[in-house]
Amino acid sequence: MKKQQAELLFKQNLVAGDKIEAYFVAQSPIYWPYFLVAGPLAFLAMRMYYIVLSNKGLYFYRPNMLGAYHEFDYFLYKEIESIKYGKGVLTKPLLLLFSNGRKLKIKAPTKGQGDNKYSPEMQAKLIDRIPTAV
Repeated sequence: MKKQQAELLFKQNLVAGDKIEAYFVAQSPIYWPYFLVAGPLAFLAMRMYYIVLSNKGLYFYRPNMLGAYHEFDYFLYKEIESIKYGKGVLTKPLLLLFSNGRKLKIKAPTKGQGDNKYSPEMQAKLIDRIPTAV
């Protein structure tokens, strides 16, 4: 998705009074037991996300099987209990723990082409708003 299309989609679905600060692309890692059972089809279980940081919360945009971004999830910062950062050269692993007990593992690219990479500025914004797990 091009930058202009992505920004237009994000602005259309904003909650009243909310403002976009940054966004980046992330993907969920492969669940290896699926790989042992289904072989190469396990890659179909991977999820791509556009994650939008706003002043009130996080938006998770997920494409459908055809690649269109129609669905999104919105979480206030107070609904996210903690975030844990991993170390990586090309991708930065993140683990988000939600107040309802669910967790989301994602990997955000830090290198490469394009404007939608995870940067240290975005990490600083998340650290300010979400407690960091030790």
